[in-house]
Amino acid sequence: MALISIQDVLIDIENMPNDWFYLPPDSKSWTLDTMGFFCDDEDISKNYQINLPKKAIDENWIPTL
Repeated sequence: MALISIQDVLIDIENMPNDWFYLPPDSKSWTLDTMGFFCDDEDISKNYQINLPKKAIDENWIPTL
């Protein structure tokens, strides 16, 4: 699961997965350069520790879109 910036998501939105986009929990600090990742809820419930980046687990990232 690759990290991708908000800017890159918006530039190529029509080619992005139809999944949740996870970002750090402090939404006030988000910029176009903030990195996030796409993940299906089913993937998280089945393989939480395997599918989420360590940074996302440690920082309690949240689903946004």
